[in-house]
Amino acid sequence: MMGLVKIQERGIVGRKMLSGFRAAMAASWSETGRDFAANNIPRRFTSAHAVEAGYSPRAGQNLARGSKLFWGSYFGRKLRKFGHADPFVWSGETRRNARTARLTANSKGVRVSLPDARKLNFNPKYAAEFVSITAREATSIGTAFDNRLNDHLNRG
Repeated sequence: MMGLVKIQERGIVGRKMLSGFRAAMAASWSETGRDFAANNIPRRFTSAHAVEAGYSPRAGQNLARGSKLFWGSYFGRKLRKFGHADPFVWSGETRRNARTARLTANSKGVRVSLPDARKLNFNPKYAAEFVSITAREATSIGTAFDNRLNDHLNRG
């Protein structure tokens, strides 16, 4: 799954209620995108999410920890120099830059982009891993959107 969450429509909306329904959808998508950016993007930089999402092993990750090859590999050098094994993080610059998200929402969905985290685009395989959404995230996004839409429709 490449960063898409599909929402099923509930039914036909009357013509006079359509503009209010679309406004409620846009507001719900915007709030859901903000929630996703605040809660799920920082998780992308953790080892737990790497296991859950099935990230491919990095160079040297499967080597024996005490070997000379391990400490010369990307994974070993990162572990020795910075003391962590977090995915998509070498010095922490990308993780810091990913805190700023740009949201574009309308009634059909929301797009969350990270304009300052350009280094994630250097390798297409890693970019695809970063934007993939796990089944747990898709379920939580759908539930959050549905709850927000209910709230907006009940208010309006």
